[in-house]
Amino acid sequence: MMSPPTRTNLAERLPDRRPRDAGCPTLRIELDRHTARLRGRRVLPLLDEAGVTTRMYDRGHGCWTVPLTVISDVIGAAEFRQGRSVTVVEAAS
Repeated sequence: MMSPPTRTNLAERLPDRRPRDAGCPTLRIELDRHTARLRGRRVLPLLDEAGVTTRMYDRGHGCWTVPLTVISDVIGAAEFRQGRSVTVVEAAS
């Protein structure tokens, strides 16, 4: 007769369903007129994962910027695929 499975046995057999670690738990998005500034670590891999190819590095602010038309893709990838906490604020001009 087989013994009932224990929690450790079940955990070893189930695949890992946790989101991939982004290396940084937060992402700050500052909305401007036509662009959004992304502040956080590992932004380029996030943009690649979201499929965003239109991007520009803003040297004046020291961050990556993307058009507002693709920001929902970035937020979705950050929150659901990478498990980040996303904060969206209006940029101070």
